[in-house]
Amino acid sequence: MDLVEHKNHRKWMAEYLANCEQHNKSPKNLLNYRTDLTKFHHWYEQTHHGDLSRVNAEIVSKYLNFLRGRHSQKKRKLAFFWRKPESLQIKSLSPNSRRRHLSSLHNYFMFLKQTYEDKSRKFKINPVKSKIHGIRVKQMDVEHTVAVTPNDWQKILQVTYRVRDKLILSLMYYGGLRLEEVTNLNLANFDCTNHSITFVRKGGYVHKLKLQNAEHLFELLEQWLKIRTEYGHALFVNKNSKRISVRGMYSLVMKLIEKAGCSRTGLSPHSFRKACATNMYRETKDLLKVRDYLNHKDAQVTQTYIELD
Repeated sequence: MDLVEHKNHRKWMAEYLANCEQHNKSPKNLLNYRTDLTKFHHWYEQTHHGDLSRVNAEIVSKYLNFLRGRHSQKKRKLAFFWRKPESLQIKSLSPNSRRRHLSSLHNYFMFLKQTYEDKSRKFKINPVKSKIHGIRVKQMDVEHTVAVTPNDWQKILQVTYRVRDKLILSLMYYGGLRLEEVTNLNLANFDCTNHSITFVRKGGYVHKLKLQNAEHLFELLEQWLKIRTEYGHALFVNKNSKRISVRGMYSLVMKLIEKAGCSRTGLSPHSFRKACATNMYRETKDLLKVRDYLNHKDAQVTQTYIELD
């Protein structure tokens, strides 16, 4: 039997996941969203009456206690009705995991609010909005991603021989693109006349970006187009002539970082985006310019990307 029994809940979750897929969310993220939402729906159906439109801040607080492992005797007995062990989390989750769960719920309820608030009286308020930032994440719970330093960058370039790989790394280092955004690029995204790219950012936002070091980037693009053997829409494909997956792209970048022998721990594909933010801020001293370049909504988020000596 489906863990989510309420038909409206199944319908709303399916609509939300379809929307996420349309906005180029990775398979890994879609799986996480489905898992988090299934857990919440099942908990809610076992502990409350009615559909999700009745969820309020108090109910979200109760769910947060559930994620902390604080269960009443009545709720503990519900474990006997859950046949799949992953559907009930008895052990307390870490602050970082709880934050992720509530972040998934926040985005889900925001989708429901935007979709249905003008069509009915449901979902007028996002009940999770005030709860996410109430979870304090301990230093030890966070895996810090560090920025690629100029020295790291030179080491990585020295071991990167393929034009395709240089283009991928440069789009992240100079363009500040996320790994998933690079993976989803098509040739049509590039404007060679204005040295810009127009593409879908995280969250589904279409962003037109005037690239830093554009002359170098478009020179690499021209070289890549001359030697690549595939002429489909996707800019980067695998050996099966299909768009390279996010996992494949991640593996490629991590191998280059490892091959370069960079000694700093915490380097990952996202380190190139942080390097882009750091380098741009050092040059311009304009936090808002860096925010807009990375397409952040909040400059406080941008500040966390900047590593200064």
